[in-house]
Amino acid sequence: MGFGYTNLSKVDTQWIDYFLINDDYRLNRADLSWAHSYWSGKKWDDNPHWELLVEGRGTIWGTVLRMRALEKIEAGWPQLLGQLEISRLAADLGSDLYNIAPFIFRSDQSPDSVRVQFCADGRDENDAAFWTKLGNHIRSLENSAVHWRAIELLRSSQQRRPDLTQEGVEFDLKLLSDEGRQQSRVESSRSGRGSDSELNHVSEVMATVSYTESRR
Repeated sequence: MGFGYTNLSKVDTQWIDYFLINDDYRLNRADLSWAHSYWSGKKWDDNPHWELLVEGRGTIWGTVLRMRALEKIEAGWPQLLGQLEISRLAADLGSDLYNIAPFIFRSDQSPDSVRVQFCADGRDENDAAFWTKLGNHIRSLENSAVHWRAIELLRSSQQRRPDLTQEGVEFDLKLLSDEGRQQSRVESSRSGRGSDSELNHVSEVMATVSYTESRR
């Protein structure tokens, strides 16, 4: 796999571990200096737990994972094989057409919730110059390098769109408070389900949201 990036942050995850995941620490929302230390790349101690956060494009050169993705689309959304093939070919030109990525939205239903929703990139869809360039690219390839059966699906006049509404997840911001976390544990213990891992994941996501908003 190859990866090219435009932005990279090397950060120590122990800042998150202590200030957000540590149940013995009561988060002071008026003091986010720890978040600045995290994002600026400061070490927590002499044994940092580094992770790399990057913005860029990854390319899977092997065929095993790519075939698994193709088989999943064929099984669940066979009508979208045309868009999948166009997306694959568009990537050769540096386009993000039909790429799917998660975005965080404020919930319209409740001010106490945010939703992580997956969205498809359609910015090049109405660009005539891009389609001309893509057509020329396809004609330059060997026949065996193009999934022509998938391309034929695009001849249909009916536009196909992936239904991603069931792929997202909604977070209750109240779970980030001490009272909310305690109430969630009580309810989980009654139902026999653990919730700490879910709360920890929410905390990590919201740390990013909070700091992003503080920088605007």
